[in-house]
Amino acid sequence: MSVSQSISLFIVVMAAFIAPFVSRYTKMPVVAIEILVGIILGPTVLNIVSHSEFMRFLAEFGFLLLMFYVGLEIDVMELNKKLIILNTMAFLINLLLSFILIKVFNLHFAFVAVFVSVSVGIVVGVLKELGILNSNLGKIILYSGIIQEFIVLMLATSYEIYKGEGYSVYKYVEIVLSISMAILFFRVVRVLHWWYPKHFSYFSSSSDPLSLRIRFALTIMLLSVSFAFYFHIDPVVGAFIAGFIISLSFSNVEMIKKDIETIGMGFFIPLFFVYTGINTQIEIKDLPFAVFIVFLMFFSHLGSVLIFYFNGFSIFKSTLFSLNLTKGVSIAVLLMTIAKTEGLINQKIFSLAILVSILAEIFYTVLFKVGYKNIIVKEKQGERTLSPY
Repeated sequence: MSVSQSISLFIVVMAAFIAPFVSRYTKMPVVAIEILVGIILGPTVLNIVSHSEFMRFLAEFGFLLLMFYVGLEIDVMELNKKLIILNTMAFLINLLLSFILIKVFNLHFAFVAVFVSVSVGIVVGVLKELGILNSNLGKIILYSGIIQEFIVLMLATSYEIYKGEGYSVYKYVEIVLSISMAILFFRVVRVLHWWYPKHFSYFSSSSDPLSLRIRFALTIMLLSVSFAFYFHIDPVVGAFIAGFIISLSFSNVEMIKKDIETIGMGFFIPLFFVYTGINTQIEIKDLPFAVFIVFLMFFSHLGSVLIFYFNGFSIFKSTLFSLNLTKGVSIAVLLMTIAKTEGLINQKIFSLAILVSILAEIFYTVLFKVGYKNIIVKEKQGERTLSPY
C-alpha cells in the first residue's frame, strides 16, 4: 500500500468515525451523512482519496455484514396475516405506479428500485427518536417496512439465482434443498440448545469470553457466501440468506444481532457507505432532475397509504404515516451496487440514483417528523387537555 493510499484509508476511517456526531448535530440520518461525507471526499468535491484493494475489501465486507444483519432483522413469527396481505398489495400497487412514472417521464428502469426501496434501519431510527417504536402505530410502520424490504430482497435474490442458473430446474431444486437442509440443521441445533442449555449458553448470554457466538455467526455467513459463489449468485445475497436462515431457526437472535451491530454498524458498514459516496460522481446540473424524481417518489408510494387506512386511520394520517416508508437509501445503494456490478447501469445512473436516495431520505424523514410532531402530538395533547381525568 502506497503512502497516498495509507493516508486515504486514514481519512475514510476518520470520516466514518465522525459521521454519527454530525448526524446527531444535524438531526439527519447517519447513513445519509456517511454517503454525503464520501461524496465530499471523492471526485465530486475534494477528490483527495486514492483507492486501494484493502479499502475495497473493507467496504465489501461491510456490505456483506449489512446484508447479513438485514436477514437477521426479519422475524417472520412477528408478522400477522393482515399486515402481510396489505403490504403485498401496497407493494404491487407501488410497483405498478413506479412503472407508470418511469414510462410517463421516460426515466431509466433502474429508478424502479429506488422508488420501491424501504430501509428498516432508518425507519427504526425515526420511530425511536419519536418514542413510538413500541406503540401500535410504530409496530405497523416497522413491520410494514420489514415486509416490503423482504419482498424487494427476495426479488433481488430470485433475479440473482435466475441470472446465475437460468431456467435450470435441477439447480433451483439444489438451491432450495441446500437452504432447507440448512434450516433443518439449525432447527436441530435449536432443539439441542433447549435440551442442553449449558452447552449453548453463549447463544443468549451476555457472557461469551471465547467469542463463540460471533465466530458462529460469521462462519455461517461466510459459508453461505461460499455457496453463493458456487451457485453463481452475488455474495451479498448469500449473506442475506444466512441471516434469514438463522432468524428462522432460532427464537432469540438478539445477542447475535448485537454482536453484528457492534462490529458491523460500529466500523465496517459505515465504511461501506462512505466508500459508496466516494464512488458517486455527481454533477451540479443533475440536481434539479434529482429533486424532481424525489418529488415523484411521493406518488410511487401511494399504495402504502392503504396499509394505515385499513388499520383504522384517516386518509390524511395514512398519507402522513406512509412518508416514513417513502425512502430506503441503504437498500437502494445495495440494489444499485448489484446492478452496477452486473453491468445493468452505468456510473452516471448509479450516481444519480444514489443522489436521489440521499435527498429522499433527508426530505421524507424531515417531512414525516415535522408532520407527526405538529399534527399528531398536538392532537394528543389537545385530547389530554379536554379529558376530565
